[in-house]
Amino acid sequence: MTKLLPIQGERYGQNWNYEGLHLIAKGAFGQIYKAKLIEPGNSLNADFIALKVVHFKNEEVLSDESAREKMRKRFQRLLEIKHHCLVVYHQITIDSTTSPTSFTVHLLMENCSGGDLAGRLQKVKATRTNARSNLPARITLDLRTAVCYAQQIAEGLQCLHRNCIIHGDLKPGNVLIRVVRDEAGIQEQLVIGDLDDFIQMQNNTTCSKDVSTTHTCGTLRYMSPEMHWKMSQTPTVSPGRKVDIWSLGCIMLEMVNCILGIDQLWLRNVKSSADKKRGDNVEDYSYALLVCAGYVPIVPKETPAAFADCICRCLSFPSEQRPRAAEVMEMLHDPDVLHKMQSATSDSCKCSLV
Repeated sequence: MTKLLPIQGERYGQNWNYEGLHLIAKGAFGQIYKAKLIEPGNSLNADFIALKVVHFKNEEVLSDESAREKMRKRFQRLLEIKHHCLVVYHQITIDSTTSPTSFTVHLLMENCSGGDLAGRLQKVKATRTNARSNLPARITLDLRTAVCYAQQIAEGLQCLHRNCIIHGDLKPGNVLIRVVRDEAGIQEQLVIGDLDDFIQMQNNTTCSKDVSTTHTCGTLRYMSPEMHWKMSQTPTVSPGRKVDIWSLGCIMLEMVNCILGIDQLWLRNVKSSADKKRGDNVEDYSYALLVCAGYVPIVPKETPAAFADCICRCLSFPSEQRPRAAEVMEMLHDPDVLHKMQSATSDSCKCSLV
């Protein structure tokens, strides 16, 4: 058990006291702890909350007052964006006194006790394996639930995009499961998390210059072609809202494949002599190369026509052909989406690798 006490520094949002109890997750730039609120009578009526500790090493920010002010506004923005399909940030503390070349940020947010969508899909796969080996089955996923999940993610994206915010790294691991207990029983709701590395748009159509030219984010399997090109700088492309729509299409496809028991999530098992890059495995890098070459993931023929069409439109290229988040929501509320899994995909759906 780790005792992690609040840091001293610039604090925004709720003035709560807490202590970190134990490590939940660890990444390249920080850690996430399950924290205990020690402030009596807090407005959450909850004992536990999530604490994300992020470490930055940026001499430019530390030496430039205008850059520091941009950083403050960036984190304050997280406290302003409120939506039931987004993770809630309650308190942010910035400390730049521990080191002359780095600073630490404590992000106090809601504790989503249901885990994340990536973990849920892994449990579904494990359940299928258990069923084949006559072990007890516990976790399942059906099409109606998958569509409901996609609706909630699209609704969260719509809120972000309306506020000129691009997530930039949407994937199952960054989609959290909120557990709500009320008179009706226990309900689950998906919320988009990991918002603290968002891309701020300068206006309604373009990203701010400092972000569009220097900001690199995303996970290879869920990155759109334009983001892959941006990484390789051939050519330099400023990310837009539609990078999130591509990622949503990848998530919907992954859920469909999970339901159908397809282990190969993306493409045929294409082997490449490409070297590993950014720490990702060769298969992920091979997928990135194919996406850049104009290939798109395969939508299984068993997918209901309306749902398949929605996935294909999200995976369209160029990005202008992809729908807005609001349009995705409209498509997902179409009754045809909930047809049986045996329904064939529409003739107009041409998402396949040839």
